[in-house]
Amino acid sequence: MYCKNVVYIQDGENPPNALGEARDQSPHARDIARVRETLVESIRRVDRLVGALYQARHLSDEELQHINSLPTMFDKVNQLLDILNKKQVEAYRCFLRALSSTTQSHLVDLLENPG
Repeated sequence: MYCKNVVYIQDGENPPNALGEARDQSPHARDIARVRETLVESIRRVDRLVGALYQARHLSDEELQHINSLPTMFDKVNQLLDILNKKQVEAYRCFLRALSSTTQSHLVDLLENPG
């Protein structure tokens, strides 16, 4: 038997994209999505990034514990990016500052310059 998911959209709502994600992503979530693969491959010192975000109160105790419990750097970076996508722009700015302070400014350039 063949079933298909059907989504009914009311007037004024943004329909999801082909991946089922809402189209009204924040600008920083779009920036992260645009260069996500490079970020996951390139981010080092995720512990310092997470620490900076936690210290500035942009990550909860639970988010910090969850990220730290993951086995690989790849998993930790992916989870951090997933969390940042849902945070306010202040958390994203803190993330950019933390990248710069950990000598990863080239990643800040990638995020801020879509060219």
